[in-house]
Amino acid sequence: MANNNRYVECRQVLVANSDIGHVTTCPECGHVHVNLRSLTVRFEMEAFRELVDMLGFAQKRLDADPALRDAETKTVSVSGIDSAVVRH
Repeated sequence: MANNNRYVECRQVLVANSDIGHVTTCPECGHVHVNLRSLTVRFEMEAFRELVDMLGFAQKRLDADPALRDAETKTVSVSGIDSAVVRH
């Protein structure tokens, strides 16, 4: 794609990888790309840091509280919106 004032093609540098995907960064634009098989999400560095913090907090809660991991169907509220969490 042609370069213009609004779009810069990213030169991705591998930061980490695993069986589920990989993380790259672009030195030119400073974005972090999280690639999970067929899904890629591009983050500004600060948003990526906030995502990592949130996921780490969630993992600690899941590890500490077996009730959050049980297989029963539950109803949860996220930002005032009720949604069913079903057993897989």
